[in-house]
Amino acid sequence: MEKTAAKRVIALCAGILVMVSSAGCEALSRKFIRKSKKEKEPVQMVLVPEAYTGPAMAPEEKYRHYFFYWESWHEELIQALNVNGNKKKQADSAEQAVKNLAIVRGLLDPERQKIMDGYITRLNELSGEVKSDTYNSNAAGLCSRAEALKRDIKRDFSCSDVKDALQ
Repeated sequence: MEKTAAKRVIALCAGILVMVSSAGCEALSRKFIRKSKKEKEPVQMVLVPEAYTGPAMAPEEKYRHYFFYWESWHEELIQALNVNGNKKKQADSAEQAVKNLAIVRGLLDPERQKIMDGYITRLNELSGEVKSDTYNSNAAGLCSRAEALKRDIKRDFSCSDVKDALQ
């Protein structure tokens, strides 16, 4: 009898379980049903990029910045030539000095630009000689020329001297 009573209890529990599961629990069914995905809004693409111009600076301030950049690159060139430094460092310093001096030239009035052209030509020649001096055999001569050129440019184009000649 005990076996039949146990079978009845198990059958009764199984029956109750089947009825409960068939009726379902809405909260439980919501957990396991996959939700439909909503379409995402398309991302708007930037068709015309905007160029960043940086903060607007007065011509005098811009001149001071680029003149300082030229001066520091020129000083780096002189130091690289003094210690018979790396050829790549010498060439890069010379290129950057020419580049910044050309920017400084663009900030001057036409009369001063003509004077600056001579210095830029001299610096370009010096840069070419630095690049062509493969074994640093003429480093001392190039260094003294670079120092003289720096001295001349600073004498003629210091910030206080060209205040009135800026565009």
